[in-house]
Amino acid sequence: GDVQEQAHCLVILAEISFQDKKNEQAVDFGNRALLLAREVNDYTLEERAATVINEVVGKPKQTQAVQQLEYQEEAMPTQSVAQEVSKPTVDPVWVKETVNKMVLASLATDEEIHEDSPLMETGMDSLTSVSFRNSLNQVLGTNLPAALMFDYPSQRAIVDHVIENSRG
Repeated sequence: GDVQEQAHCLVILAEISFQDKKNEQAVDFGNRALLLAREVNDYTLEERAATVINEVVGKPKQTQAVQQLEYQEEAMPTQSVAQEVSKPTVDPVWVKETVNKMVLASLATDEEIHEDSPLMETGMDSLTSVSFRNSLNQVLGTNLPAALMFDYPSQRAIVDHVIENSRG
């Protein structure tokens, strides 16, 4: 339908913007496409949008470690609880850099934003904050709350929350 066509157009715009080195624009189009693709359950478009976003902001460094652990767990189904493999934690520096890059991309700025500044006071509105949260969920592999900007209003608060949750 119309929503799927809009998502498809936005993915194409994101891919073109990325090719033209217009990274902020690529992330914006990618985020919008991602939201619409999820709305209509179009996993192919969702993957294409996520790929553009990941190319701009970088891919999670923990992905291989998590995949390796999942493979090990599948290979050893009789493993006892006492021998359970511990959950990997994310690299705090990577999380901080990723959150910062995504804040700057969401706000379409190169100006430094202090990590304790409330993001809603730096120009992030409700629509941008939803897009920002969805992008973070995609890139970090998390499930951040819908009220992210109210519960964790600054970059530091978001980073601390992600790191704390990664520790289980």
